[in-house]
Amino acid sequence: MSTNPPDSYQLVIGTGTYEGARYVIVNSSHTGSAASYIYFVDGANSGLLAKIADGSHSKSHRIVDTVYLVPDIKNPGVGCSYRLSDGLVTIIASMPVGYASIVYKDRLWISGRRSEPNSSRLYFSDLASFDSWPGTNFFDIAPGDGDAVNELIVYQDNIIIFKDNATYVLTYDTGPAQAVLQVINTDVGAMGPRCVDVYENSVFILKYNQLYEMSNYDFVRVSVKIPFEYDNSFPISSAYTVGGQWWKYPFWLRVVGDRAIVRFYNRIYVYHLRLRAWTRWESEDPNIHYIGPIMRLDNTNTDVLRGFDTYVAGSTLAKSMDRQGIGTSGNWTLYFKIFAMEDRYSDENQETGDLISGLFTPPDIKLTLTTKQFDVGLSHRFKRLMHWGINCYTGRDATGTLYPYSVAYKVSWSQLASYQWHTLNTWFYPLSGVPSVTQIIPSGTGKQIKFIRFPKSLRFRLLQFKVDMATVGNTSDGPCYLYNISAFIASKQIVPKAVN
Repeated sequence: MSTNPPDSYQLVIGTGTYEGARYVIVNSSHTGSAASYIYFVDGANSGLLAKIADGSHSKSHRIVDTVYLVPDIKNPGVGCSYRLSDGLVTIIASMPVGYASIVYKDRLWISGRRSEPNSSRLYFSDLASFDSWPGTNFFDIAPGDGDAVNELIVYQDNIIIFKDNATYVLTYDTGPAQAVLQVINTDVGAMGPRCVDVYENSVFILKYNQLYEMSNYDFVRVSVKIPFEYDNSFPISSAYTVGGQWWKYPFWLRVVGDRAIVRFYNRIYVYHLRLRAWTRWESEDPNIHYIGPIMRLDNTNTDVLRGFDTYVAGSTLAKSMDRQGIGTSGNWTLYFKIFAMEDRYSDENQETGDLISGLFTPPDIKLTLTTKQFDVGLSHRFKRLMHWGINCYTGRDATGTLYPYSVAYKVSWSQLASYQWHTLNTWFYPLSGVPSVTQIIPSGTGKQIKFIRFPKSLRFRLLQFKVDMATVGNTSDGPCYLYNISAFIASKQIVPKAVN
């Protein structure tokens, strides 16, 4: 194992299909210096990884058979084009740097220049000529506010421009000279690149620790009840890394199927767009848990029988290393590895980078649901829980946990004397966590819809429920569905003390 691993980050900057073959374009520094590569997923060159050009690139855009790579900030002069038909690379030194870019009305538009001169400037190419950048082709987007442009999208045939704390719309009919710029929100912006994505007629925007939805230029915060928690911790894995780890892409937002997935440092929050509900994903495997920005692979679905999409992603960390070297099996932590994910259930479940002697046992996907605290509508009385249960679909064991909150817990000042503020727990239970009661119920008969009963009786004033289930995520094990929680409760006595 090398004693000085490179900053082995991988960022998927583009995907597509050319003559029936799918490809992925990745920017990586796994060799120690940044460069962009093309990887052919299938077709005549299936499995081929070819270097395109040196330098750091932020995004790729395709026109006909040519892919254009936009240079990232601090990397001027490395813009280039790659011709898919014969692999010809042409350097475009005049292409502006930026981490935000789009194609709009046959022009390439580039912005996103934090800490660079003209950080609010939006550049555009000549018509249908992405390698021609006249010096007068630009707009300054409210340069006096001191904010940078962070992201661009095309929405309802307009360009939506997201700065740190404001959103603008730019539109024209015949040419950029007639363009009109208008502010549409002076409070909501995007916190950085890869923090805006489109879902049907809605646009989702990540602004710091909140997620907003824009529909017809109206903004609604959809994470009111789920403010994202700042947790910047890393996996501890001295066997794979030397010299520590650091965040390369600590926050991003991407729509994957019917889900808006938000990474906010060490936490992954998932907003289910059909259910309009939140969950949180995490994994004990750092290769999966620290996944980077996700991009859809199937730009053109050549298989009419395929009823699902495929997505690809790299790592969100840097200084990650595989002790087996590039491209080999074994225990690995994202040393030039690209994940491919399919939005479906399958008969097979493979994690091909984690094979051990050719055998692989799929890891469990653990599911946890924790409710709010319930007073069952009688806040002035103690209640008696007779038993409780869940309506669910599963073929595995289910674990139920109760957190009964009581007003009778007492702590003296002398007990608190040896504690500091940050070491305390809740107001009601400052020296210990809320007491809990956990029961594991065996699965019994195979996977089916069932009512699982937890025969636990206790007294409470406030009660919180937690349910844990598991699946390996394939058709033989089946998905887990939790339909509802039922509690059988009776009122007992009036609370003996005053209640605020």
